Amino acid sequence: MSLHQRIVPLPSPPSYTIIRRLGAGTSGCVYLAQRQRTRHSRPHARPVSGTADANPPVALKVIATQLLRKSPERQDRLVQEIAILKRLRHPHIVQLLDFEWDADSVFLALEWCDLGTLSDLLAKQPKRRLAEAAARRLLRQTVSGLEYLRANGIVHPENLLLSKNPYGVPFIKIADFGIAGSIIGDHDDNIARQAGATAALGQQPAFSERVGTLLWVYAAFGLRCGRTTDGIEAVRYMAPEVLAQSGYDARCDIWSLGVIFYEMLSGSTPFADPHAPTNTTQILKAIISPFPRYISLPDTVAPGISVEARELVCALLTRSADERISFDALFKHNYVDLAHLPGPQSQDRGVDCIAAAVQFDRRIADLRAAASAGRSQRKPQHNTAELRQCIDAAIASYTEGVAHLIAHTEYAGTATKALKEQIHGYMDRIETLRGMQ
Repeated sequence: MSLHQRIVPLPSPPSYTIIRRLGAGTSGCVYLAQRQRTRHSRPHARPVSGTADANPPVALKVIATQLLRKSPERQDRLVQEIAILKRLRHPHIVQLLDFEWDADSVFLALEWCDLGTLSDLLAKQPKRRLAEAAARRLLRQTVSGLEYLRANGIVHPENLLLSKNPYGVPFIKIADFGIAGSIIGDHDDNIARQAGATAALGQQPAFSERVGTLLWVYAAFGLRCGRTTDGIEAVRYMAPEVLAQSGYDARCDIWSLGVIFYEMLSGSTPFADPHAPTNTTQILKAIISPFPRYISLPDTVAPGISVEARELVCALLTRSADERISFDALFKHNYVDLAHLPGPQSQDRGVDCIAAAVQFDRRIADLRAAASAGRSQRKPQHNTAELRQCIDAAIASYTEGVAHLIAHTEYAGTATKALKEQIHGYMDRIETLRGMQ
């Protein structure tokens, strides 16, 4: 009988009160908890994003020390990785707020994402699909988090959770990277190896995975969120090179991201209908097959999706890792547009850019007035170059401002009538200025 099927006594963390259990996995349990309020209790290291609560509930991961005692190396790696994770701060990454321990367990206090997983969100949608605008927003947030993690030397994040911003709009939080791998060891490699062997033998795999894990889906913690499933679910997100055991690196995460984007747009993963039983061996063979070179959205969905999104799906789901879109190209992709990612600063950035554009516009008016006066007096004109520079600068500033203001409307989930009119006015001004070039 597995751990999540047994009655597990509640732990007694030194500084937290357990509210309820959220799930169980191969290395322990996760609980909803709250820091105890005492005269000597200290607040969390930093406030949790999206909440004004000074003592918000946390997801408390409990790791049995007996697992750590088996390997001093795992103990050292756990300490090192906790130190790294406590420094990470990004709006789309779950924060490690605190950690403590007693004789039996290590307790990791993590930001609690009360909206569940991305998988939960898709399950609530008609045909399990999101509108392209919503799918693009979540994709951009995920890519932003991946860029930050990659800059900090972290690969293979395991879970996509959902929280909400101060406007109540759902947004992505990447979770479960590093710590689980250090405890379980080579769990992910073992699963990939088992899946590859299964494909070769034409057998059904016997391993299970965590529901909702969408990037590096065969999760080391094995946390089960409401139900269990077999290896079919995990295999659907694995890159061909992982299953083929041909050697793989961080680029396999790009494939998994492509599967997620494909699923958000179409309602199912590329190689299976989630509502119908599918033979695992057939899925494995379909993924490992070298043809077609890339995966496209199905014909039943593609006509309603933009060309840019369809092309990005193909770039992400290119079978050869060497031909697949690179991380750098993904981070700079126009469709992803990380430079204008919606966030709390979007409105201020937009206002600043528009203010700069207005200043250039005023200078344009002055230069044109001077030029008109000079022509009437038949004087030589010397301000033509400056006028062109001001027009170019005004167009650039207005364009940036509009992009950030639109990002603000996405972040807020709506736009006032006045803001919509302002944005349209700025766009009309851009076209007028282009006519002056």
